[in-house]
Amino acid sequence: MKRFFILIPFLIFLVSCGDETVETGDNFEAVTLPDSSVVYLNHNSKISYDEDFEERIVNLEGEAFFDVVPGDTRFKVVTENGEVEVEGTSFNVVSIKTDINVEVVTGIVHLHSHGHKHKLRAGQHGFFHPGNKGITISRAKHRHNSWLDLLVVDLKIKGFHPGKGHRKWIKGNNGRGNNSIKFKSGKGGKVHIKSHGGKGNGHKGKGNKGKVKVKF
Repeated sequence: MKRFFILIPFLIFLVSCGDETVETGDNFEAVTLPDSSVVYLNHNSKISYDEDFEERIVNLEGEAFFDVVPGDTRFKVVTENGEVEVEGTSFNVVSIKTDINVEVVTGIVHLHSHGHKHKLRAGQHGFFHPGNKGITISRAKHRHNSWLDLLVVDLKIKGFHPGKGHRKWIKGNNGRGNNSIKFKSGKGGKVHIKSHGGKGNGHKGKGNKGKVKVKF
């Protein structure tokens, strides 16, 4: 009976894997989800999610920064080591081997791992390792800023340049549409992509159904 309960979290992770998969390898990637939330993946990371995205669930392996828009359904990030549940917020998740790390930039997230749960607020870092008695809470160090800064350097190399203000990065006319990338550096390192000219589906909490994916 004990062995059965140990297998349940892993089975749930496999069953919930969606139709869309993005894997980075040696690249950075930024993906706009069907609800207009944006995921930024570090190297050697992977996400998967259902194409219709009705339940707003993203499966993660590795590290990703999430910029989540509010919606009628709570947004969930599922890993083999725990689950993060949010509404509208931005945060970073690292799930490697048996550990899970979550840093909150804006809003509130709920971290669940191996029967433990804790509410994390902006500026907090939650960490769980199976050898610990519970989730350890500390002040966020925003270490994800280091690779987000590299993302900005790659933007410049790929031909993006600052637009009006210091948070907007625009790709020169390449014949593939008018897409702009906005970046907010500094403490928190909030990043998001905005796609212009797309069509929404008319539902509350839903954005551009067309996926926008940018490799760096």
